[in-house]
Amino acid sequence: MCSSDLAGDPSKDMIDALAAEGKTPKDLLIQGMEELGLGSDPSTLTVTLSLGGTSEWHKTLGEYLQQVYQNELGVTCNLEQMEWGIFSSKVDNGEYQMGFMGWGAYYSDPYDVLSLFESSYDAFGTGWSNAEFDALLKECAHEMDDAKRLEMCKQLETIIVNDDFVVNPLACSETQSFFKPYMRGYDTTAFGSSGYKYMYTSGR
Repeated sequence: MCSSDLAGDPSKDMIDALAAEGKTPKDLLIQGMEELGLGSDPSTLTVTLSLGGTSEWHKTLGEYLQQVYQNELGVTCNLEQMEWGIFSSKVDNGEYQMGFMGWGAYYSDPYDVLSLFESSYDAFGTGWSNAEFDALLKECAHEMDDAKRLEMCKQLETIIVNDDFVVNPLACSETQSFFKPYMRGYDTTAFGSSGYKYMYTSGR
């Protein structure tokens, strides 16, 4: 079963809720601009997206996101590519508008990633803090009932994605492995590998 089958997809839920009201993300942007006294024309906005890499991959990703911001929101998006060390330092010091960063889980549990947003940790350098989130995260870490814990994780994700808009999840990596039917002893988790040591054939 896919994790989204259990936890849902808060980003998609947000888009669906807007669509039910006959609105688009651009409409939401214009509403925010008007509340801040910035007018109602997104083309007057210019934002900078910082990328921690100078490879062709980072360039392609940046240009794709640049196009999305232009086409979907009407916003001018400038790209800023730099080596990771410089990027990391800027993020730590809050010297950026938007930044792209990826993170891989170390073990198969949502707490692994959710804990990165704990106020005193702030692994992504957002400067964000939320006492309600911190308290719920601590409670989640000690909850033994799986059903209750799942609901807590969903609440935590809703806070950072829907309520406070700390991050905008972009994509999740996926690993596909193929083995002959007679192979046994292979790893079924993407979080580590024991190599070929425990693999063997059976019933070939």
